[in-house]
Amino acid sequence: LWEYPANLLAIHSFGHQILAALPLTILASANDVNFLVEKRGANDYAGLFYDLAEGGSGTSEAIFRSLPQLAHAAAELARSCSCSSGCPKCLIQSGCPDGNKALLKQVGLLLCEAFSTPQISK
Repeated sequence: LWEYPANLLAIHSFGHQILAALPLTILASANDVNFLVEKRGANDYAGLFYDLAEGGSGTSEAIFRSLPQLAHAAAELARSCSCSSGCPKCLIQSGCPDGNKALLKQVGLLLCEAFSTPQISK
């Protein structure tokens, strides 16, 4: 954990939490899209969602359009999970290009809450 910068931990954890919440918010599977953290400078990182289907499936665009709702669902999923720092239910993703390194549930949760829009009941 101490090997990684806080912004890398936050971005990577946030991306994984969004993927975990994907089937709860968008009619899509987490197998349709993946998430990669790209280093852009000395301590500058960017998180990138990308479709896995050749030619794209539209899932990445759907994530972008629904990010506040996805962040809210991801935050709820993380808070309701009884694990202490992240597990396959709320954080760990099979096929992670970064080998599920630099992940911490609580740090990603901060970003989820920052991007979150509370759900309005009708």
